[in-house]
Amino acid sequence: MQNNFDDIHPYLNSEIQVVFRQLLGNDEVLTGASAVMPIALIDDLKRNYEQISDIDTFQERYMYPMLENLKKIKKTEITFSGTDNISQPALFLSNHRDILTDSAFLQYVLVKNGLRTSEIAIGNNLMVKPWIAAAMRINKSFVVRRNITKGEQLSAFLELSGYIAYAITCKNESIWLAHREGRAKDSDDRTQVSLLKMLALSGEGSFIENIKRLNIQPLSISYEYDACDYLKAKELQQKRDDEAFTKSSMDDVVSMQVGALGVASEIHYAFTPCINSKLDEISALHLPRNREVEMVASLIDRQIHGAYKIYRSNYIAFDMLESGNSFRKFYSSEEKINFANYIDSRISKIDLVDVDIEFCRRTLLEMYANPLRNKMVADRYYQDNQ
Repeated sequence: MQNNFDDIHPYLNSEIQVVFRQLLGNDEVLTGASAVMPIALIDDLKRNYEQISDIDTFQERYMYPMLENLKKIKKTEITFSGTDNISQPALFLSNHRDILTDSAFLQYVLVKNGLRTSEIAIGNNLMVKPWIAAAMRINKSFVVRRNITKGEQLSAFLELSGYIAYAITCKNESIWLAHREGRAKDSDDRTQVSLLKMLALSGEGSFIENIKRLNIQPLSISYEYDACDYLKAKELQQKRDDEAFTKSSMDDVVSMQVGALGVASEIHYAFTPCINSKLDEISALHLPRNREVEMVASLIDRQIHGAYKIYRSNYIAFDMLESGNSFRKFYSSEEKINFANYIDSRISKIDLVDVDIEFCRRTLLEMYANPLRNKMVADRYYQDNQ
């Protein structure tokens, strides 16, 4: 079966020596690596890569220390909860904040808890250079084909669905996958029903049966501060002003750079329980298929929303949007002033000719308020259905 996925699967252990030689012989790669890895670690890899026989060893010896160093560069604390819910192999289906950081620090958390790293779904739109694709695929990333024609969609979806099922059920590999295409620019996280339908394509059973074998475990990712928040506000204004606007590959590169190196303060990973028992309950209702898909999407959203870690930035943004003091007990007057100044500083970084300051301010506040809004709705649901 592996031969069916040659174009998209992560590099195999048998392929890594060739890839190491390609990457370590590329000056652009070494320059980029020096921004996130200590020079001594790069030199050690250059001297000893021929002794590395498998990707797990490579990640343990070099990628984990790199992420430790990146934490210091970003001045970011990585926290986590619910790790007792993890049962590998699983499909970690998560909300999506940052192109690289979300999945990278997930691997850090897994290793920190004595677990194997997961494979990672990455859109080919991010693989703007061959060495970027190689660096991703040698770190257990597999390719999700984006920007394809309608005629290519079915075969691409079948291939992707088939690979995900194969990786989980045959290779016993866990997978990280965003619950929608692209990042939710306004942090209003909603699972795409089309993605769930894609995941179910590979099996011969019912919709519920096909996705149940993937062991979906919703993962909730929370950022105290998002290094790319001003870039997202910029893009939302561009889309508002021009319905035909599409990002360039360079926009994605900038987002990767800012997200990787920008200050995020704290990122929290909350692992929620596998949804399989809930899928059985939905199946027992004998609903039309489209209704089943909608209920599964809502189930995943509730688990993600209910597990958000809420920060002062979320409380203050909510109150500023509502011109109220509902969450005044969670922050001081000085902290509110500092946050308002932070929002102004982010607006000043937006490099458009005609920045709509009020639109961008509201957009930035909504990014930080929406997780709190959605968590309140999820919490009320759980209280009402105890």
